[in-house]
Amino acid sequence: GFALMEWSPDGSQLAYMTYGTPGKRVYLLNMNEPGAQPRLLKDHSNVYSLRFSPDSRYLLTQAYTASNFAEDTSILFDLQSGTEIALIAHAAALAPDGRQIALAGPGGLYIADLASGAAQYWLSTEECEQVQWFGMK
Repeated sequence: GFALMEWSPDGSQLAYMTYGTPGKRVYLLNMNEPGAQPRLLKDHSNVYSLRFSPDSRYLLTQAYTASNFAEDTSILFDLQSGTEIALIAHAAALAPDGRQIALAGPGGLYIADLASGAAQYWLSTEECEQVQWFGMK
């Protein structure tokens, strides 16, 4: 069955998660090609969030790890290049302009530039469970 669905902001793609045999999987469907086969992005267990960047280039997935529900795994998919980046973070959020990602974990809060990959340490925090951008357009 279907568990999660998320439209890309430009309406060209639909990301969704299925569960059942052979387990939970995240797919991407090209909505500009009726009848197109969905693209399997990756097998995931315990996915609880699918979010696109504002420009529809990136898809951020977040999941509980299979061994420890207290820890999260975030994977950022670059849908143009087909690459995936595993992020070591308890929480992650894409900026409204799509150029940066905020990452929070045991070491603090970091802001990374998506084009260069350069990350800057912002502040020390207690473990953060959720990150959300506000007030930027």
